[in-house]
Amino acid sequence: MGKDTQCQQPTYVCANLRLVFIETTVSCNLECSHCRRTATSPTDLLSLNELVVLTHELIEVGEPVVVLSGGEPLLRGDIFEIAESIASSGLTVCMATNATLIDGAVAAKIKASGIKRCAVSLDGATAQLHDAVRGVAGAFEMAIAGIRNLISHGVEVQINMTLTKSNTAHLKATYELARNIGAIAFHAFLLVPVGCGAKIASDELMTAEECERVLNELCELMAMDELQVRATCAPHFYRIAMQRGILQGERKATSREHSEITHKALRHLYRFTRGCLAGSGVCFISYNGNVMPCGYLPLSAGNIRKQSFSDIWRNSELLRRLRDERLLSGKCGMCEFKLICYGCRARAYFATGNLMGEEPLCAYEPATC
Repeated sequence: MGKDTQCQQPTYVCANLRLVFIETTVSCNLECSHCRRTATSPTDLLSLNELVVLTHELIEVGEPVVVLSGGEPLLRGDIFEIAESIASSGLTVCMATNATLIDGAVAAKIKASGIKRCAVSLDGATAQLHDAVRGVAGAFEMAIAGIRNLISHGVEVQINMTLTKSNTAHLKATYELARNIGAIAFHAFLLVPVGCGAKIASDELMTAEECERVLNELCELMAMDELQVRATCAPHFYRIAMQRGILQGERKATSREHSEITHKALRHLYRFTRGCLAGSGVCFISYNGNVMPCGYLPLSAGNIRKQSFSDIWRNSELLRRLRDERLLSGKCGMCEFKLICYGCRARAYFATGNLMGEEPLCAYEPATC
């Protein structure tokens, strides 16, 4: 079958698959307080053969980057065979890891398997901050050692930081650590209260005003153009970046001035980036084959053990709904920035039970309100 080149949905968002996360295992050697996983000892993990078949089905709908995630993927015995199989198909393979298990030998295997980049989570620039979140003393030092081993073996490193009330003051320090250690990218995540993260939401979930402040700070780091800076699960970052003139080289403008932005201009900008891509450019495949819009939105669009991935991606009613911006409600539905932001669908679902509801952590008031 040929690759999808036309969007068949009557919306501005074309279902161009960019990024696929595969939950290779749920086993982990850490006990992170904000982890999205809930299962800990499944018996029905997708097999290597099933993942090989999945790879061919992914190619039918695009050329996505494939991220091997967990749990901790290095706890899976055949993880390098999985990576080699995907890489040999021509797709780009990355890994999300806590890096605590990466000595020189493991780093060499990662490189040899075809994995291009490892995303390593650091929740602060000190052991005190990081270890408190990770639940294991020494996790920070082991992660730093693992990062150094990756870089010395020619594997790109991306640092991920999950922002909560406890560590937002350390955003710049963690960014500086990422830059100084040799990472090429820095991605900041806003906490999504699912899985284990739901237990700490009341204490650690920021207010909308706090999110606005920290995302503006992240924009300042992006403007320095030293690392590849992105925001994840923080779609309003792109609205802020546009207001500040960081995207498309625009001058800084007021919110009301941007009320004149046309849908045509926003569609052009979407070709380069957008906030929430759950179900339109991103999907998550669970350890047992469920296809979810993202790892933080626990709704299944179908299971690859029962139907092909391409069928799910093209025809799932859940995914079709997520791709239709006309269904956005509340402030998100009225917002002039909705095509570059879209609001976090996972947080909206958690807060309201409506996956197309408004983003609860956005302080912006649309000009049309």
